[in-house]
Amino acid sequence: MVNVNLSILVFVFYIPFFSFAQLQDFDLDVIATNESCDDNGSLTFNVTNDTAGASFIYTVFLQPNLVDPVAVTSDTSVDNLDSGTYTIIAVQSFEGESNSQEVSVVVEDVIEPLSYVISSVNQNCSIGGEIAITTTNGEAAQYEIISGPETRPLQTSNVFEGLAEGTYNIRVFDICGQGVVTTYTLVLQTADPVVTVPEYEEVFTGDCDSVTITNTIVYPEGVAISYPLTITYTIHPPEGAPDIIETVTYNEGAPNSFELIHEFALYDDVEYTYDIQITNGCDIEYGNSGMVINPVPQISQTLEELECGTFFLALNISQYSPPFTLNFSTTPEGFNPEEFNTSHPGPFSISSIQYGGEGSPIPEGNYSVDLVDACGREASVDFEVIYIIPDPVVAGRNNGCFSNLGRIVASVGDRDIVTAQIIDAPSAYIDTLTEPLPQDVSSSINSSGRLLIPDLPLGNYVIRITDICGDVYELPVEVPPFVEQDFVINTLADCTIGIGAIEILSGNGALTSVTLVGAPNTYSGTVPSDLSGSIVSGSFFMDNLPEGDYTFQGVDVCGIEQELTINVVGYEPSETPFTFVPNCGSFDIIMSDTAVSSGTPTYWLQRLLNTDTNEWGHPDTNTVYTEGSVPTEDNSLQLENNTTILNLTFSGDFRIIKSFDSYGNGNETKNCLEELGTFNYLSDPRINSVYRLACSGSPNNVFIDADGIPTLTYSIDMMDGEPFNLDNGNSNVFEDLASGSYRFVVEDGCGNINRVTQNIDVLPDLVEAIQPDNLFYCIDSDSENELSHEFNLSELNDIILGDQSEDFYTLTYHLTPDDADTGENPLPELYTANQATTIIYARLIHNFITICHDVVSFELQLNSNPVLQLEEFRYICEDSFITLFAGNVYDSYLWSTEETTSSIIVTEPGVYSVTVTDDSCQVNGEVTVELSAPATIIGIDTEDWTYNNNTITVLVTGIGNYEYSINGVSYQSENTFTDLKAGLYTVYIRDTNGCGVVEQEVVLLNYPKFFTPNGDGVNETWRIPFSSFEPDLFVIIFDRYGKIITGFDSQSQGWDGTYDGNVLPSTDYWFSVTRQDGTVHKGHFSMIR
Repeated sequence: MVNVNLSILVFVFYIPFFSFAQLQDFDLDVIATNESCDDNGSLTFNVTNDTAGASFIYTVFLQPNLVDPVAVTSDTSVDNLDSGTYTIIAVQSFEGESNSQEVSVVVEDVIEPLSYVISSVNQNCSIGGEIAITTTNGEAAQYEIISGPETRPLQTSNVFEGLAEGTYNIRVFDICGQGVVTTYTLVLQTADPVVTVPEYEEVFTGDCDSVTITNTIVYPEGVAISYPLTITYTIHPPEGAPDIIETVTYNEGAPNSFELIHEFALYDDVEYTYDIQITNGCDIEYGNSGMVINPVPQISQTLEELECGTFFLALNISQYSPPFTLNFSTTPEGFNPEEFNTSHPGPFSISSIQYGGEGSPIPEGNYSVDLVDACGREASVDFEVIYIIPDPVVAGRNNGCFSNLGRIVASVGDRDIVTAQIIDAPSAYIDTLTEPLPQDVSSSINSSGRLLIPDLPLGNYVIRITDICGDVYELPVEVPPFVEQDFVINTLADCTIGIGAIEILSGNGALTSVTLVGAPNTYSGTVPSDLSGSIVSGSFFMDNLPEGDYTFQGVDVCGIEQELTINVVGYEPSETPFTFVPNCGSFDIIMSDTAVSSGTPTYWLQRLLNTDTNEWGHPDTNTVYTEGSVPTEDNSLQLENNTTILNLTFSGDFRIIKSFDSYGNGNETKNCLEELGTFNYLSDPRINSVYRLACSGSPNNVFIDADGIPTLTYSIDMMDGEPFNLDNGNSNVFEDLASGSYRFVVEDGCGNINRVTQNIDVLPDLVEAIQPDNLFYCIDSDSENELSHEFNLSELNDIILGDQSEDFYTLTYHLTPDDADTGENPLPELYTANQATTIIYARLIHNFITICHDVVSFELQLNSNPVLQLEEFRYICEDSFITLFAGNVYDSYLWSTEETTSSIIVTEPGVYSVTVTDDSCQVNGEVTVELSAPATIIGIDTEDWTYNNNTITVLVTGIGNYEYSINGVSYQSENTFTDLKAGLYTVYIRDTNGCGVVEQEVVLLNYPKFFTPNGDGVNETWRIPFSSFEPDLFVIIFDRYGKIITGFDSQSQGWDGTYDGNVLPSTDYWFSVTRQDGTVHKGHFSMIR
């Protein structure tokens, strides 16, 4: 319930000049009871602080209609209301004076439609079966079987027991009295239980004198075990010992499967048998006998493949008492188990033991493995390991078009070929060689490990290839002569009735031209005509061909010309591609499409999801299908042709789409879609509306708008909350009903019932045209026809109709009130207004009851749009601001910042939107303000030590957009500078959004090729220019014999050409430079005196 309490100090003056001095301001409290069943919402009124002795009148309106009340009463409640928003005006009257209060409340729609699923159980030993109904939505109240092998009256239990096999119609009523019928077929199958063979534990956890065994009782799905179960074990010990009988009783358990777990004694590994007899709650006996107890270990092998077809071994152990030991009694040469598993021979306590592994394959050969567990029980397994060597594939191909050359292609499964030789060849090939065979052709192995030897003379060859695993293959192969191949022409049905499509291929290679030289009279094109434009990738495709005989001339890349004739058969749809079979609660589809179409067509069921947008989609998941696309299982339900699809429980409007492929014009494939048909299925009767026929002069007549599975019958079963019986048969018009509240009943042909309670005093009239808003059209200021626009009047249809179904009403538009009254001169839906204001009159009339109509008017208005002056993107620097301007002289502005001026100042990045209104025309604009900032240099990478081929790469981070320069004048978007001479540079990084420039020096090093220590003051020393930028750089200088002359760091002035104070001769000297990052450069230079 919704409780709304409002004290409103605004009075409604119903009678002028009254004095309110004697009336107190009262409070109005309205409690809304939500609509949980059709039209059972209610409003309860409570006033406080009222004037003693005053009377109250409550007027109730259902929004948006605040003119015609749905109730005017002095009672403190109103019942039988639909969901919606209600406005209540309470008027207090006392001694000729009055005042009022107004409250609005909402009655919510909380109706939960009833849905349920049906299941059945065969009780096995009871007579008949059991049907159970499980509610999945809504709240069920009563259940009945209305038809079938037998019927059952209404009951509150959701279970029907003791039913014979057959098809039943089951009706379930919810708490609102709505009945939903579903057809269900009960099948009572014979139910022979199965007692499984003994199942042992994977690992025995007990001692060596006993074992635990599980037998399972299994019934088919839908058949229940009848408890209690009495289990009798008859054990036959070995050596003729007396039988042992043990009995266990289980009073309850799982419905159709039960595990029997029992411990048995062991007799020194001597096997023996036991029987199980089961007696169920119906005294029916069954079981299993002669089951053997011999719990020896189980051992098996798994060979796990490694590279090159080798294996490692996994031994799988079960039914053992840990620990156990393993012994290889037979092995091939080279297998020592300790080398492949250091834990061999055990003891082991796990169920999988591995020998070998990645990089350690076990040898080929025969193996025998023996196992002994902790209880001395033994098992063994024999197997053989054979390495896998793949079969090579080799083929010779001619190069085509009468060529005397060809190629050889070879591969070895998933292995790469690593070497290849030609060891035998025809003389035409041998004559081209400079050395005798074999010839190494390993260079013809591609990156995929395949061999492709091109341009070989024709003849027989033998090639020897070695794969990556070392296996060698000698393969004979022929490079064959060219053989001319025929052209091929194929035809498919096209998408259109009587139209086909074709494909032409050449077996010799790509087509170069295709000419149509013959066609039937129905062909509209020119004959002959060159159609080579429809050749794609060497193949010819053409669609839209009328049925008949066609002749084409084709020429391929080899110059071979052939003529082809084909009879094109057009698409002919099936007369009855499917049959819709409605049932109670479900429907069937019988697919029987016999139309000849290409490939394997697919068929898809779709449901109309939205009548307004005409959207179709999956009938179950409601996923929308995109019109014109190929249906998929996501957006449609696939149907199989020549089958019957049973028990479809969807409701609504449906269509079946057929999808198949054909050839396109110049396209190898195009998709064809055909709508095979539509149909409607409603699982329950639907009451669309209830009307009063006041406009017909019979205000006490009531019309019921309903649909569903025919034939519908109409009745009334309650009036003012009391039983009342009025059977109206198949007529949906109830005549001359007295004032009051009635429960109307509609029943469909399956017995589904829908009920609705209505107070006929507050029913809407048969025809009510809802007042629409005026239609505006806003014209851009640069439009050539500023006072002319084509309005789509049908856009208002839904508004004027309101809740009234367009299937029952006709809505027309007129230019004059007289035309609207008579229905003459209706306007087209697309009407062009050519003045600032045009008045239109809308006329609404019922299609089947034409005794009255309603007329409303509205205006068509033409105005000019505001013109915005916003940029799409703006940038703001940190700690700065910018001004956003939308344009001047308009009526109003509303920014996303809540500001209402034509411009705003912003200091933060973000998306700013503005709505500008002028003469009822609104334009929305948006500008994205992004933050920008100077770059942060995170590193500079250099590649140097050359004269003029050095590189600088600048690495930056930041939120801006950056460009780069090494002279501060010319900038580039790339962060790398190339072809630079060695030397000192300054790198500049500029934000393109104007938020600053950063710079940093960087040096590119190289060594001098000579120096001249001759005392002239020029080139007196040898050093690395700009090396001071690398503090840890160090230089060592050698003479030609490797003797160290000197060494110095980056801060040194360099070498002056002396050694221990002695002047060294002019010659070449060698150096080793160790850079800041550890890189070492070596070279030599000349000293010239």
